[in-house]
Amino acid sequence: MSMFKTKALTLPCTAFDGTKNNCWDVLDSIQIHAYEREASDVLAKIDEYNKVFADDFAGTNGRSKKTLWLTEVCKTNSKT
Repeated sequence: MSMFKTKALTLPCTAFDGTKNNCWDVLDSIQIHAYEREASDVLAKIDEYNKVFADDFAGTNGRSKKTLWLTEVCKTNSKT
């Protein structure tokens, strides 16, 4: 996701409201999946995203404010 952000910051986009910005800052959420064996592993994954994208979730340092959207959760049979 960090590599996607780096590239998206360089591309021009238009938001649904017509404002022009880079393609990263027109997004209002970061969507993730969590395929883990334990709930604690899902929470750890969410915590890691919160650390990596802290500026985005807070809307600081020039970033538009985003929310984290956990779109899918699935318990796996074995740890990979």
